[in-house]
Amino acid sequence: MIASHKGQIPFLILLLPFMAGIGCAIIFPQVDINWILYSGIFISLLFAALNVFYKKLKVYRYNWIGGLLILPMLLAAGWYLTIQHNELRGQNHFSTQKASFLLVNIASEPVVKNDIVRFTADVVSTVNGKEHHPASGTLLISIKDELAKNLFYGEQLLVPSNYTAVEPPYNPGEFNYKQYLANKNIYYQAYLYPKQYRIVDAGKGNPIIAKALDIRQQLVRKLALNMRDTTAIAVASTLVLGYKADLSNEVMQAYSKTGTIHILSVSGGHVAILYGLLVYIFGFLYRPREKILRATIIIFAIWLYALLTGFSPAVCRAALMITFVIAGRTYSRHVSNLNILAVSAFVLLLYNPYWVADVGFQHEYIAV
Repeated sequence: MIASHKGQIPFLILLLPFMAGIGCAIIFPQVDINWILYSGIFISLLFAALNVFYKKLKVYRYNWIGGLLILPMLLAAGWYLTIQHNELRGQNHFSTQKASFLLVNIASEPVVKNDIVRFTADVVSTVNGKEHHPASGTLLISIKDELAKNLFYGEQLLVPSNYTAVEPPYNPGEFNYKQYLANKNIYYQAYLYPKQYRIVDAGKGNPIIAKALDIRQQLVRKLALNMRDTTAIAVASTLVLGYKADLSNEVMQAYSKTGTIHILSVSGGHVAILYGLLVYIFGFLYRPREKILRATIIIFAIWLYALLTGFSPAVCRAALMITFVIAGRTYSRHVSNLNILAVSAFVLLLYNPYWVADVGFQHEYIAV
């Protein structure tokens, strides 16, 4: 069968049309999703028919036909997946409903900059008096309130429905903040002041992420206890844990002017250092039966670190790649680093196709 030969195709070749489909969806967001879906179904049925009548039609003489069909299938899959991932396409998006208030869950760790607390929030429902209607979508919220500094991931808030659309750039060459947020599925923002919001409930977020953020806060506090310089504490927290909330604008500008701003982002290099350290520590587990235990410990530690750093695309890429390398070496199989790189990118883009537009994601793969 044609399908039996797909293992001979490097995974990189499969990744490229998938990424092309994602790019098309981002560049042409208004294309009818049904057209993409029907095209993908038609090509898939044609591919299945060729497999069913593989011998009868003597398709084995033209093996290239199978590969030729796989490429547009993956392009359509990437295109369709990206359109589906766009929250504006959702029927219950909060922007399509009239409401007095919104019920939202804090979806990211609140960050304080210039006395303004910023975070993303998942909209749960729209509220009109006593009526609640299910809603979806992500909202960027900024609050200028001293008490808002105590807000935490997973808390549920009742906020007024006075959000505005993110504005596009007005000057040539200006950074496109609107597109930057759109790639994160954020299209609207809200500015709130004291007494404009109310905490309704807590513990509405992912319990694993909530625990990881709590542990990270504890580690940041321990760094603060053992270091006196506030700037050094902020830089150390950023370099080790990816915690940027305490970084001042002066520090950011200083690193930016010297061209070293990239080192303030937790990247695959941090994961590689951790991997090397863990391999050295558990090097005594070298017997065949102990290799599986060592692999399990190292993989668990690496993904725990990825969780503590907020699952940034760069860290996830490195964690996935190292996971595949460890698994391959544990079972004494040859591992192609190029294929592993392609597989890790494919898995990450399945989770969030908009990561293809993330600068950190791009730089990590180009560097490797």
